Amino acid sequence: MDEQTSIRPECLRPANDFWIRPEANEVREVLRRGKLTGAKAAQILGLGTGGSRTIRRYTGGDAAIPYASWAILCEVAGLGRIWQAEGGSPPADAPPPSSTPPSADELAEAFGRAEEFIERIWTGQDAASVATIGDCRDALVRMKQAWHAMSTREQPAGFGHARLEQRIAAAQDRVKTMSSWVDLS
Repeated sequence: MDEQTSIRPECLRPANDFWIRPEANEVREVLRRGKLTGAKAAQILGLGTGGSRTIRRYTGGDAAIPYASWAILCEVAGLGRIWQAEGGSPPADAPPPSSTPPSADELAEAFGRAEEFIERIWTGQDAASVATIGDCRDALVRMKQAWHAMSTREQPAGFGHARLEQRIAAAQDRVKTMSSWVDLS
């Protein structure tokens, strides 16, 4: 049976367009679609000695795949050049690329999801690991991107400029503290 795992559209965006890091099953799916073994993927990415182990960490959820590596694997798998706004020419089953800027409500939702993710790790609802703390750093970047994009528009209720800055500062303090947990281990 040749069953496909879906890949979330937000994982197939340019890095500066609210990209969401893929989960381990999505990395495995891209390798499957590209007919890549761990060793071949490591070779394509120039990971050198121990590269297969790195790929296993990505596919096992033990490490977060960097955007550049993900983008290269997506192109090899036929999903297009996700780093380009138009995504090249993806196959028919690929989700459509983001063609319009997100609305203020979509930006507020992205901000809230990123903030919520940091909060879940901070409060222990989800396990803290090197990978999830790295994801928290990415979530903080997404919060800042959304804040920047919202600063040029009328904000939804409860998303005033000063309030967003306070929420970003609180999230930044938490991410900084969680990053020190990694340094201590």
